[in-house]
Amino acid sequence: MKAFWRIFIYALLLSIPLLAVVVFKPQTNAGFADEMGKTFSLLGFTILALQPVLSARIRWIEKPFGLDILLLFHRNMALFATALLLTHPFLLVLGDHDLTIFYAADVSAFIWLGRAALLVLLTLIVISSFRLRLGIGFEKWRSLHNILAISVILIGFMHSWLVNDDLQLLSMKIIWSALLLTAMSAYLYHKIIHPFTIRNFRPSNSRRKIFVMTKNNTKRIIILRWVTVLLISFMLAVVMVIVGIRGSESTNAEHTGSEPGSTEETGQHNH
Repeated sequence: MKAFWRIFIYALLLSIPLLAVVVFKPQTNAGFADEMGKTFSLLGFTILALQPVLSARIRWIEKPFGLDILLLFHRNMALFATALLLTHPFLLVLGDHDLTIFYAADVSAFIWLGRAALLVLLTLIVISSFRLRLGIGFEKWRSLHNILAISVILIGFMHSWLVNDDLQLLSMKIIWSALLLTAMSAYLYHKIIHPFTIRNFRPSNSRRKIFVMTKNNTKRIIILRWVTVLLISFMLAVVMVIVGIRGSESTNAEHTGSEPGSTEETGQHNH
């Protein structure tokens, strides 16, 4: 039951930016594909921002699952976030944008930041998935992982801050800043505070636990896969509901002759 509540809180945290968009800006000028692409990017970045929390060795989070299962979940969610963010520009092209966002050199800085974020993210996924085949040692991989993970969060934050019109809302700026602060705080806790506590309080005769594929662990992995599938399905359903609500609100606004948007929006970008 403790594990269920932690998963519920995680799903709620993922949903907060999506729900905030509906609450504070129910109408949008974007078409269906554009809106889906924008919502995918909101969810994808939120997942990435919470990744350092999952791997920070926070006891309250880790205890019901165990470190090995939690890290497998961390990996699965990273792959889900990557799929969302890779789909993001293709959906924009299906909407109001053209293919030049992929290759043109004379584009705005935020597009270059988006390209850089995707490149760093793909590099991170490749070296993490094929570390042994690439001949990368564990310590070298961990150093690269740390650098690339923080880089993609920072670059992604700058890209979304500059380009996404939903982030012109004060409420979304607060949520987005809180996500970045959470990611950085979890990273610093993992790299500075947690190792310090381990050095000072771990018994000298302790040994690092090695994950063994026992019958019990196999069962836990199967449960983890089902939980991951259900969570991903739930989040995609939330995305579809939000896109549907914003689309219907915009349609109603057009029928009543009102202008989509909100008084809090500046509307500088529609991406």
